[in-house]
Amino acid sequence: MPIERQNSDLLGNNLMASEIASRITPKPKYSFGYKVKHSYMECQEEMTHYKAMLKSEPDKEKERRLELAKRLRHVLSKRGMKAEVARACKISEQAVSGWCRTGRIDKTHLPIIANITGSRLEWLLTGEGPMRAGRGDLVLRRERSVEPIEPGDEFVPIRKVKIKPNAGVTGYAIEVPEEDGRPVFYRADWIREKRYNPEKLVAMVVSGRSMEPSLYDGDLIVINLDDTEPREGEVYVLNLEGEIVVKRLRRERGQWIATSDNPDKRRYPDKPIDSEHAKIIGRVVYKQSEVI
Repeated sequence: MPIERQNSDLLGNNLMASEIASRITPKPKYSFGYKVKHSYMECQEEMTHYKAMLKSEPDKEKERRLELAKRLRHVLSKRGMKAEVARACKISEQAVSGWCRTGRIDKTHLPIIANITGSRLEWLLTGEGPMRAGRGDLVLRRERSVEPIEPGDEFVPIRKVKIKPNAGVTGYAIEVPEEDGRPVFYRADWIREKRYNPEKLVAMVVSGRSMEPSLYDGDLIVINLDDTEPREGEVYVLNLEGEIVVKRLRRERGQWIATSDNPDKRRYPDKPIDSEHAKIIGRVVYKQSEVI
């Protein structure tokens, strides 16, 4: 048989086999183009669902943040409070407003807010217990229901003390009160910037009205015990004739005068001071007040 005819027969047999196979084998239900389009739509749906999951937060976490934002709005509602917190935390006032809207805040800022506003740190964090405690009770009060919070290296503890006259009219003693001896915390970078020695800083609660409107009864002040050189217009804690007082020093006619900021000079008269009747304990370098 000629070779051409053999090839023709083989080709015909192959075509017949292909036709039979196509009849026996079921055709795919969808075309390749449909599969690609269908897979793309599925991917888009999955991606949309995934993005929604990323954007959403657990209900409890979102609720916790919103409650924190509500507490922040409450303690920072007084005029000028946001600006004071912004300066202390070294951020913009707009950032503080953002905390009050969203509750998204770096927790290291909360001790500063507690100090400035006089709020309990545990209340700011959890909303549990009273917003404020007793006079001078500002931060890190421990309760069994709340985990203690470590301030870390960013904050330095300052001893809260009582200063009492001792050894005559110029001596004094520093005591840590048993009922409220917890320290208060201040930013370490602030102390470094001012070049203060933390061991020489103490905190004390103001008593009396002689320094109003600069200092009010119950305000907390920080005293630098290393700074005892009198300077014009600065505020110092002194042992004045056997009494611990907070006064502003003025220089008049070559003599230092212990003055009160309260304009009622009949009740709070200015007094000349000398080394025999007065001793400077330290300069007031920071105040914390609830009165705006």
